[in-house]
Amino acid sequence: MGSFWVIIGIIAAVTGILSFLWLIWSILRKKKDRKELKEVIREVIQEEKAKGTPVYLNGLPEVTKPRKVGLLREAFRAKLEYRHAEAIAKFKECYKLASNDSERCALLNLIGLSQYTSGATREAEQSFLTMIRIAERISLKEALSDALINIGLVYMRLGKLQESLDFYRKALEIAKGKSNSKTQALILGNMGLVYQALRNFQLALKSHSSALKINEEIGNLRGQASDLGNIGLVRYYQGEPQEALKFHQRALSIANQIRDSQLEADNLNNIGNAWKALGDSKKALGHYQRALEIDEKIGNKEGQANQLTNIGVVYLDLGQFKEALSYYQRAREIFVKIGTKDKVEICEGNIARVKKKLEKQ
Repeated sequence: MGSFWVIIGIIAAVTGILSFLWLIWSILRKKKDRKELKEVIREVIQEEKAKGTPVYLNGLPEVTKPRKVGLLREAFRAKLEYRHAEAIAKFKECYKLASNDSERCALLNLIGLSQYTSGATREAEQSFLTMIRIAERISLKEALSDALINIGLVYMRLGKLQESLDFYRKALEIAKGKSNSKTQALILGNMGLVYQALRNFQLALKSHSSALKINEEIGNLRGQASDLGNIGLVRYYQGEPQEALKFHQRALSIANQIRDSQLEADNLNNIGNAWKALGDSKKALGHYQRALEIDEKIGNKEGQANQLTNIGVVYLDLGQFKEALSYYQRAREIFVKIGTKDKVEICEGNIARVKKKLEKQ
């Protein structure tokens, strides 16, 4: 009888130890999951910042419920890896678990950004419109501002330029009311891009110059590089590639100074465009190739595909059709992988044209 109770005691002790160890493991696992969530969110923020798109989060990095943490981690990781359909599905699952309207706004913003990046522009429009309605109802100005900026991008892509400007103006009023200089500069820069699309280069330059002045006043070097690059683009579209070069080179210098690889790649691309317009295909090719190397290094798939397309254009101009075809095909593969449907169609058109030229040789 005594040995029986000894065995029971041992079992109880072992069970207690195992329960304690499981508790410790569970705590450590949860801490690890939350740390991974914060890290992947930080990566997404950096990526969107490079595109000039605000990311309203409303405390999502501080989520503690295990199911939410897991879903969010998977969603953000999928977004980074261009698995848009999966990211959208996971964010929508999280949306069903949202505890308040502010959190719903954050998730709608992420859903909309994923839809926009994947080329599902109409779906992104609906996500941001819903976010705007919720933010207006609960008077959440930060969420409303971000939604207005992002839907401005949507309408710019859809060619609804006046609607885009209207939303940007509303966002600008909120930013001014909150004395948020950095956001004001971002909005002015985006408005400049709309004016550029409208071919109103005077207002485009005015907007970009105003944004540049603000960013200089607050010491925002990244913003300054972006504004200088935008001014360079206006000069380029005005038919002044030599002037464009000056601004893009200044922007590139700042990008190097702050070690912003994405900005560096963007301006190398723009410098390549300027040299191409000036008739120097060799210099254009060199800058496109340097931009491609950077985009490959930082894992920017869309940037890689854009550079491959540009390199294909140069080889096409040089009459090297096999090389052009190779680069267009590589670009198409990436655009298919990341789900950018409009770019896939452009690539397929380029491939068809090059094949016709090869048949005539």
